[in-house]
Amino acid sequence: DEIRVQAHFIDALSGRHLWAKRFDRRWVDVFALQDDLTGQIVDALAVKLTEEERTRLARRYTSDVAAYDFFLQGHSRFFRFTPEDNQQARELYQQAIDLDPVFARAHGTLAMTHFYDYRYNWSVDDAASVDLALRHARRAATLDPQLPQAHFVLGQILMLSGRDYDEVVRAGQRAIALDRNYADAHALLAASYEYTGRAAEALSAIATAMRLNPYPPSAYRVVRARALYFLGRYQEASAELQRAVDQNPNSLLAHVMLAAAHGQLGNQADAEWQASQILLLDPAFSVASWLPRELTVHEPYLETLVEGLRKAGLAE
Repeated sequence: DEIRVQAHFIDALSGRHLWAKRFDRRWVDVFALQDDLTGQIVDALAVKLTEEERTRLARRYTSDVAAYDFFLQGHSRFFRFTPEDNQQARELYQQAIDLDPVFARAHGTLAMTHFYDYRYNWSVDDAASVDLALRHARRAATLDPQLPQAHFVLGQILMLSGRDYDEVVRAGQRAIALDRNYADAHALLAASYEYTGRAAEALSAIATAMRLNPYPPSAYRVVRARALYFLGRYQEASAELQRAVDQNPNSLLAHVMLAAAHGQLGNQADAEWQASQILLLDPAFSVASWLPRELTVHEPYLETLVEGLRKAGLAE
């Protein structure tokens, strides 16, 4: 029931220690620990914060430690991208909400579990999954309009369900306005740009996201690779997609894009291998079944994607 945090700040250029301190607290005081740690670091480094930054740093997403614990447990499963882990994450997020019904971030991540059921063909009722996802996403944004993650989640669900892309861009821009260093929001904008035929702008936006998050998840790599693919830079796209697949072998989208890239490059053996991996993840996969879930509305991009999948030998 005890937690120890040892914080060290070192000047990366000179190697000189700037500040160090050890914090010993009981787990029940974890929120007080966060506030104390943040305040002491800010004071020690003589950082001047704007009022907006102070408000954001002081934010507590919930005052219920048990609800926060369920939320974190849900996160540990959510990012594994399997049907079973997605279901377990949903149950944990719901437990967090049962303890704290106004826990906006829990509503937002619960929304994403419903949406992933639709996105990855895990749902028995697509329309119901999307409806639940949007309901919880809008609930999160209503509960805390100043929460950048709520706007990000709403924008991502609107984008991935093929809704109004202008609203998607507004949601991403709102999230960035609330926190300009929010890497996921920059990634959201990048994805919305490439879906609408603006691959060069997407490449710039995802570069910002990857600068802000130097250990990017596989999803960032897929967004960057798609932009490269749509720009006709298939070799670079395939290299980035291989990194995405190595990082997350369960990403169906990464395998689909990698198959298409190999198809365009004429790497038939590699393309057929990716096709076999796609069928392991989704035995009913075909180009026709995939197209309704492919969100690109820019016809030339869609045509080159279909062309790559056909060259890869995937069933029509």
